[in-house]
Amino acid sequence: MRAFFISDINKDNITYEVTGEDFVHFTKVLRGKKDSEVLLLNGKGLVAHSIVEEVEKKKLIVKVNKFEEVSRLVKSQIALCVPKKDYLEDILKMVTEVGVEKIHLIVSDNTPWKFKYSDRFDKIIKSALLQSNNAYLPDVVLYKSLNDFLRENEKVSIVSFMTEESGADRELTPECALIGPEGGFSISEIELIKGSKNVTIKKLPNPIMKSVTASIFALGHIQ
Repeated sequence: MRAFFISDINKDNITYEVTGEDFVHFTKVLRGKKDSEVLLLNGKGLVAHSIVEEVEKKKLIVKVNKFEEVSRLVKSQIALCVPKKDYLEDILKMVTEVGVEKIHLIVSDNTPWKFKYSDRFDKIIKSALLQSNNAYLPDVVLYKSLNDFLRENEKVSIVSFMTEESGADRELTPECALIGPEGGFSISEIELIKGSKNVTIKKLPNPIMKSVTASIFALGHIQ
């Protein structure tokens, strides 16, 4: 079902306007009409089952029929050492569709570009939210180094999959998957991971995977 992101929906208001790109896409691309059923999402678990009451020149008037509080079903997190920009965009989309609770973005020793978080990444995440009718936006947290990430998440159970390293295989129930950059972790980063009591390393027999593939593989494992 077509969904719209409206951050301030609340149960005290049942009428909303949809304008801008959402309006154009609904009317010109989807050929949406009056009386179409749609969803309104605020990214915090509130879903408004609605109907398009009017299609005006530059806006839709949407009326809510029913509000629904949706529980978050997926508790997993992903910690991603920032890969190439196009890979990063694909991963943000995919992990939002999967329903991760939190995305940790880490500038690692082998991050291949001067990373700066932009509004474009937020748009990609919101677009994926709407395409998947996900009731929750993931939290995005930025770190300047792997050391910063590990220090600030000492109470989170983390799993890191590697093809060449073994050791630190602890009996933990992982909440978060740690994904290395395209060039792999540096030697010093591997030592940091091995020395972190809340991180377990799983050695894989698989061939080396791109970060996009590795992200979905790892989330599938911990979910």
